[in-house]
Amino acid sequence: MDRFTTLIICGTCILALWVVVMGLIFSDLWAGVRKAKRAGIYRTSDGYKKTIDKLARYYNMMLPLAIMDGAMNGMMFYLHYFYGYDLILFPWFSLVGAGYVGWVEIHSIMESSDVKERKNQQDYIRALKAIVAEHDPKSIIEILTKMQEKEKDESK
Repeated sequence: MDRFTTLIICGTCILALWVVVMGLIFSDLWAGVRKAKRAGIYRTSDGYKKTIDKLARYYNMMLPLAIMDGAMNGMMFYLHYFYGYDLILFPWFSLVGAGYVGWVEIHSIMESSDVKERKNQQDYIRALKAIVAEHDPKSIIEILTKMQEKEKDESK
């Protein structure tokens, strides 16, 4: 097979991996909506905003990986064309990035909603214990302010 054709196939593989990442994100969204319906939890736009944020974060990771793959495969193409080295052309960096996204998303899909709820409850229990342990009103206000900032950061 011609090396130029192999480069085109590598580019197609990168696009296919991007589509796989998109599919994994929307599978997690679909699973989350189903879990919320089953639990009777009212669905707000916050969950959908998290999905959009997740799309941005994952593709902000995938773009540099695709650029690295392009540079690596271009270098290998150059070495083959001018020096006769026969190296394997494949988008390894994008494959590893898509594998990471797949692992995270499949873990999120398989995680039951009870586990997520328990994590949230444990945060509030820790905060209540800290509030009860502190009798100084200023320190209680500081703890509550930190909790509000944490919730704002998580909702972004």
